[in-house]
Amino acid sequence: MNTTKDISNTVKDLTKTENSITELKRKIKDYQSNINSLWVSNEMKYLNEELDSICRELTDVGMKIADIGDDVLKVVSISK
Repeated sequence: MNTTKDISNTVKDLTKTENSITELKRKIKDYQSNINSLWVSNEMKYLNEELDSICRELTDVGMKIADIGDDVLKVVSISK
C-alpha cells in the first residue's frame, strides 16, 4: 500500500469535490439571476432565499474540504 499515493489521490478527490461545489454554486447563482429577472411571486422569493441558504452551506462545506486538504498536505510534508 502506497500511503503517499493514497494521500495524493485523496487530495485530488477533495479538490474535485471542491471544484464541483464551486460549479454548483455558480449554477445556483445563475438560477437566482433568472428568478430575479422574472416576475417574482412570494413562492419564488422563498425559493431564492432557500437557494441563498444552500449556497452558504456549500461555501461552508467547500471551506471544510479545503481545510482537510491543507491538513492532509501538512501531514504529508511532516512525514517526509
